[in-house]
Amino acid sequence: MHKDSTVPAFSIHPDTGVIVTARKFDRERQREYAVTVTATDQAADPLIGICQLNILILDQNDNSPKFENLRYEYFLREDTMIGTSFLRVAAHDDDFGTNAAVTYSMSNEQPEYLRVNPLTGWVYVNQPISQRTYITRDIVATDGGNRSSSVELAVTITNVKNQPPHWEKNSYSVVIPENTVRDTAIVTIKATSPLGDPRVTYNLEDGMVPETNMPVRFYLTPNREDGSASILVAEPLDYETTRNFMLRVRAQNVAAVPLAAFTTVYINVTAVSLISLSESSSEPLIHSLS
Repeated sequence: MHKDSTVPAFSIHPDTGVIVTARKFDRERQREYAVTVTATDQAADPLIGICQLNILILDQNDNSPKFENLRYEYFLREDTMIGTSFLRVAAHDDDFGTNAAVTYSMSNEQPEYLRVNPLTGWVYVNQPISQRTYITRDIVATDGGNRSSSVELAVTITNVKNQPPHWEKNSYSVVIPENTVRDTAIVTIKATSPLGDPRVTYNLEDGMVPETNMPVRFYLTPNREDGSASILVAEPLDYETTRNFMLRVRAQNVAAVPLAAFTTVYINVTAVSLISLSESSSEPLIHSLS
């Protein structure tokens, strides 16, 4: 039995009862199928029996890990101690089980000023960096099926006298309903520069997965009056599709040698229930149903 206007995923031989596939499958799109089969006898007044089958689609390692960001950039003072962890990279894999288990590694370039923890993704200082001004490395994410992807990490080494902008908060958290209209400001963030010019420029870092704003669901606009910035909704949100977002925002000071600092905005999307919608209408939905 098939629901109206749906493309059948399986077919059955009318005499033998053998079920066969009717198309290709993608576990990342649909992992389980509920199939209803009817059996009819050939009596003058036929009787019908019904059987329900649940068919699970097994995983194939057909997805490579995806980093949350297109590129990672950081600024370290030249006196940063060995062993200091300063940045956490993260990649996600759409596969399942072992195929989705991600480990991290770094391009093997000498000397090894930086290393990455293979399990957590935290990048840390491995050797003194005072003699360097710029370090670039590729970070590789590899899944359990040996598929991999890489991203560039660029680290600028700064003088101890230079200071990047200071964020008012290390992170921001906000809760919004899924029916928040487009162009609504949901949070105001602010950073200031400890250097001569207090002004900073803001940039919302590009993401690679829905949780980090790809496709774009939020955008940033500066507020010139007080030097802050606002995060606004760019497109309609859907609680069932993506419930949590983690946006990375860069603040850079205005100087001959500009420095940057980062903060994270955590957004929790809540569902809008049918009852909530009915309470906001002029006539409660429960009355109309009764």
